[in-house]
Amino acid sequence: MFKNLSLAQKLAVGFGVVLCALAVVGVIGVVNITGVRTVVGDLTETHIPLMQHVSEIDAAATGQELALMKLAFHGDAVFLEKYKNFNKTVDEEFTAIEEIIKNDEQLVAEGWDKDAETIAASHDSFTKACEIFADSIQKNAP
Repeated sequence: MFKNLSLAQKLAVGFGVVLCALAVVGVIGVVNITGVRTVVGDLTETHIPLMQHVSEIDAAATGQELALMKLAFHGDAVFLEKYKNFNKTVDEEFTAIEEIIKNDEQLVAEGWDKDAETIAASHDSFTKACEIFADSIQKNAP
């Protein structure tokens, strides 16, 4: 069949095949770019902010521990106030994390909301124990 075509028709068919192949490659490229955009959006809107909040919690929890140690060594109430400020920061960061997770269907489906609640409850237990410790220190201070 290809033998019976004129040179112009053969060139037209050849360019048509190249054009179809180019269109397929273009569609695949657009689909891949859309996928990349979705992943980058998920990173910038969800996962990077989550990491930042977790980092803030880590720093504040470390600050809490340090403030209680200083309270134990020095007995100065200023360290108890620092402890409370760090605790407030931790609570605010947990609230921010829970809000981010709540707004992401995939994270909710994977159970991150329940994990965040469990971790927050563990921190609340830690806080109660620390408050008992701080009260004990203040009662026994000279």
